[in-house]
Amino acid sequence: MDTWNICSLFLGVGNLLVWFGCLRYLGFFQTYNVLILTLKKCLPNVLRYSICITMLFAGYCLCGWLILSPYHIKFRSLSTTMECLYSLINGDDMFATFSSTSAKDPVIWWFSRIYLYSFISLFVYVILSLFLAIIMDAYDTIKRYYAEGFPKSPLQKFVEECQEDATSHVFREEGDRTIHDLVNSVCCCCLSRSSAARYCNVSCCCCCC
Repeated sequence: MDTWNICSLFLGVGNLLVWFGCLRYLGFFQTYNVLILTLKKCLPNVLRYSICITMLFAGYCLCGWLILSPYHIKFRSLSTTMECLYSLINGDDMFATFSSTSAKDPVIWWFSRIYLYSFISLFVYVILSLFLAIIMDAYDTIKRYYAEGFPKSPLQKFVEECQEDATSHVFREEGDRTIHDLVNSVCCCCLSRSSAARYCNVSCCCCCC
């Protein structure tokens, strides 16, 4: 790769990540963090749903590529097949895709019609609608949280259940020691050592006498 292409690649990706990182600062504002909270809420369900969609999409891609590649220009390779089917999901070039199929073989022509109609009906009217329903359900949940209050975390529930004060001896075991106890023990140890040293000095003086 050219050096300029590598630099432009890293520069472009870096700018993209920087602008994505700016979204976290909007999380401090209650009226601007709806997108972030909605994405966090729906992300697990979207990922699980995407696994099923990927399997169906891969099946249609391989089927169209293996059967229609000699008869349709948009199915000549696996990558162009994926691009063609993805554009059909978004409603692009539908008529061109139907009309570009070769009519030399009637079996292939009828198969292409059944293949395209079933793919468009399944992905546009069912899968895409369910995908949007998952996101809208998460959005409605976030709106309800704003109106009724967000659910409390397990730590907050535990703190509310505790009736004792934080300085109570209930939260201390017999072996627990505070900083005050540690300082007292160190001071007492130092005093006992100094007393023992003075006692030894006095004993030595008495012996010498």
